[in-house]
Amino acid sequence: MISSVEKTARCLHLVLGTGVEALDACATCCEPQDFILFLDVGVMHLLEARMNPAAAVAKSTGFATADLEARGLIGLARELGIRLVSDAEFALLVKDHDHCLSWK
Repeated sequence: MISSVEKTARCLHLVLGTGVEALDACATCCEPQDFILFLDVGVMHLLEARMNPAAAVAKSTGFATADLEARGLIGLARELGIRLVSDAEFALLVKDHDHCLSWK
């Protein structure tokens, strides 16, 4: 049996890959209080955001600024109103969440 503490635990989901399988698996496990952060090559999912910008700008979703810059996508992210997450903010997200899961 899952305790009430476990039910309300917040999880940080790190999407590190470009495959649809990783994103689908993440979405399946994600709860409303969780946060999804796209980083490394996972920021390439931003290209899909052009088709569905509402999902990409959801309050509980962010993209790593440095990884977007490294791939030349920072301009597109700003154009779409994507939440940008700096390295310092990434550290705070890890600290503020009870669990962290990586998806490749």
